[in-house]
Amino acid sequence: MSEEQKSGLGGFVSGLQQKAGEVAEGIKDKAEEIKGKVEGAIGEENVKKVSDVLNTDVGAIAKDSAGKAVDALENLTGRDIDGDGDIGGKS
Repeated sequence: MSEEQKSGLGGFVSGLQQKAGEVAEGIKDKAEEIKGKVEGAIGEENVKKVSDVLNTDVGAIAKDSAGKAVDALENLTGRDIDGDGDIGGKS
């Protein structure tokens, strides 16, 4: 694989990771908006519990999605793109 191709793949992976972060941030913002609207209806304590779960799940989903995209690229190229010591999630 040429340096130009490696650079292109690196940029692609970086773009995927950035997009996953943007999606997660958008979901988090929407959850905060909904939280504000329902707080009076179900009580602040219950809203906090739901909000904590949503924030945890959104972060996990974004990280998992970005990781799967990198693993797929590693499987295609046969190279360790993210430097975690494995290719495609397999040692």
